[in-house]
Amino acid sequence: MPCLPMIQLPMIPTCGGCGKRKKRDVNATQVVTSSESSCTDPELRKLILKNMQNNILKSRNAIARAANSHFNGTAEFIAFCMPGRMENFVTSMASFCVDGSPSQSCYLFKSD
Repeated sequence: MPCLPMIQLPMIPTCGGCGKRKKRDVNATQVVTSSESSCTDPELRKLILKNMQNNILKSRNAIARAANSHFNGTAEFIAFCMPGRMENFVTSMASFCVDGSPSQSCYLFKSD
């Protein structure tokens, strides 16, 4: 029987986590502690205050829609709202704002 030549197979690269989600770089994380509003852009504050509704879900949707429209879809903005005042939060976003009313606070940020 003839002998078959050896076949050299390529090395399989290591996956560095093999399907697990990689952690984001958190070097730019900042802790914000404030009983007042905190904004990196005054336009974001205006958008939050102008689009507050009497319902948290409606506020969130109106604020996100207004921000995406205001910036002509050049960036994606995400909003979330909660009852009461948001006094402490951690963010790694460069462009964000937290403001609202005594009954609800909304956090608006530009997605990276």
